[in-house]
Amino acid sequence: MKKLSQKWCVVGLFSDIDEGFTFKPKEWPLHVTLAPTFAVNCSGEILINRLEPILNNQSVLVDCVDDVKWGNLEVVLVQKTNRLIMLHENIIRSLEPNGLEFNEPQYVGKNYKPHITLQENEKVKVGDKLSIRNIALIDMFPGSDAKKRRIIKLYSHN
Repeated sequence: MKKLSQKWCVVGLFSDIDEGFTFKPKEWPLHVTLAPTFAVNCSGEILINRLEPILNNQSVLVDCVDDVKWGNLEVVLVQKTNRLIMLHENIIRSLEPNGLEFNEPQYVGKNYKPHITLQENEKVKVGDKLSIRNIALIDMFPGSDAKKRRIIKLYSHN
């Protein structure tokens, strides 16, 4: 069996969820992706500490501006504000010294398209204005289990 490398992602959550919350890949809480799935050459503890000064105390509002289908996914694009671009780019810059590798590098940097993937139980629509409650670091393979995701750190804006 192929060994999975440790993968992570960073998302902005629109509801209050506890650190340690574990869910299946098809049961994501409603979120906007700030850094898509990536690997780094450092421990989770180092990763948490590198992101802390960037992600703590961030207050971000998002405006839903367009409905789009990406293959099987229904998404709502959000306004690509300077605030979202700054967060995205600061995450990338902070992790590059640790050998940052994205699963899909074609969707980062200048090609970053902030969006909300509609979930079975949670939806948004064009015109909605949402506030990111917390920013979460997600373990994409907790305990080497590709069938689970876990919030390992919440960064709050208090």
